[in-house]
Amino acid sequence: MTAAANRILAVLVLGLAGAAVPMPGESLNRESDRTGTFLNRFSLGVLGGANQGAGGPRRFLETRPTSVVGTQPAGWVVGAFVETDLGAGFSAQAGLSIGHLYGWNRHEFEQEVAGLLGLTAVTYSLQPARSGEVPVTLNYRLGSSKWRPVIGGGLAWSGNYGAVAQFGLERQVRRRLTVAPQVRYFRWTKGPQDRYLFFRPPNQLQVLLALTF
Repeated sequence: MTAAANRILAVLVLGLAGAAVPMPGESLNRESDRTGTFLNRFSLGVLGGANQGAGGPRRFLETRPTSVVGTQPAGWVVGAFVETDLGAGFSAQAGLSIGHLYGWNRHEFEQEVAGLLGLTAVTYSLQPARSGEVPVTLNYRLGSSKWRPVIGGGLAWSGNYGAVAQFGLERQVRRRLTVAPQVRYFRWTKGPQDRYLFFRPPNQLQVLLALTF
């Protein structure tokens, strides 16, 4: 993890620790604190956590079988988002995140026999790369307990389209501060990078801590 990511995650942790005890006179009811004005229906948030890719390379139309070398370790991710309350427990959220992810690098080599036959053997190895996602989700909050389950799903963009699903537990610790540990899953479709030497794994899992203001 880079020094910048370490600093961002440290700010998230310190913010969570400092917000654990509400100030005197503050309400922890998110709905009752919100006025009816248009701008107060919006909130901003930041997030950070671990970024894990999964799944081998998508199949190429090769004349020889492919093989996969190595396992995919976890990287990191940080980001920000804006969320608007739609009422009846629903909200819409749009965000931008960047991070570090391991993808597959394509290598070709000709074996002696394969070369005589005009065939190419292919292997894949791990390569670190920047990760960037733009998810847009519709979320729904269940119940009114201190730790409220929040589920959501929608579409995402990262050079190619994908689907995103997320689940978290949300707690309001101050009038304008909400804490939400969450898990987010992406399933990516094939994109133009599949025609080149490097491409990201088709499955992506993020374990996050989000702060909403």
